[in-house]
Amino acid sequence: MAVPFMGEEEAAAAAAEAAEMVAWLEMMRTVAKDLAGVGDQLAMVHFSTQEARATLTEATGLLDEDIDAAEIVFAHALSVVPARGGDPGTLTAVGRLVHTIFFLEKPVLRGAISAAMDLVARVHGELDNARDLFNTVGEDLVNTVHRFDLHGGVEDDETWSERYEKASSQETEADMRLGIAISQVEHARGVYGDYLAQSRRREFACDAVEILRGAIEDVDEALKAIDQMRDAVIAMEQIVRNSIGAAAP
Repeated sequence: MAVPFMGEEEAAAAAAEAAEMVAWLEMMRTVAKDLAGVGDQLAMVHFSTQEARATLTEATGLLDEDIDAAEIVFAHALSVVPARGGDPGTLTAVGRLVHTIFFLEKPVLRGAISAAMDLVARVHGELDNARDLFNTVGEDLVNTVHRFDLHGGVEDDETWSERYEKASSQETEADMRLGIAISQVEHARGVYGDYLAQSRRREFACDAVEILRGAIEDVDEALKAIDQMRDAVIAMEQIVRNSIGAAAP
């Protein structure tokens, strides 16, 4: 078997190196594309979570309306009671009204509580869907980074690692906050079940408003974390594209 000339060996090595570079560039372009997809999906999660927040706000507003209506009715009832004496019929009607609202705990705006809890049931599904999509996005990011670690590499590796750590920490924060918000919505639905069984309107409305406001706070924190995670992913994508630009012939 003939021994190849040195020139042939160098040509073969150069060809192999060129093929390796082509494969690396192709893999890096795939990583950049996948990271862009993760960023787009995070934008969808953010939008869905914002929609859920709007639903929570609407439900809380309806419950607040019932609470406010009860206070207004009570104030007007007291205003018709004369300082001294008065028509027995008027006093009896006022007494019945106050007894109905504040002792029997009947709703003032019957439709408000029902509509609010319909929204709460809807937002439960919205938050569940947002969290499911978010978890899928998290898995996609892990798979993309794993493929990058196996076959890739960039000159700015330290910055890449920092951005990925940021994305991972914000992913954990957002998932936790979404989980807490879902639990709070479930709690509100449980309180509503108690209300239906015992007809405790005023106590229910006040408790539910407090619970739902807590859920809104956690959704707000989740939105912040999703935003920061997306920013980190976009930065990771840019690092990869910069490396492609620097290496491409």
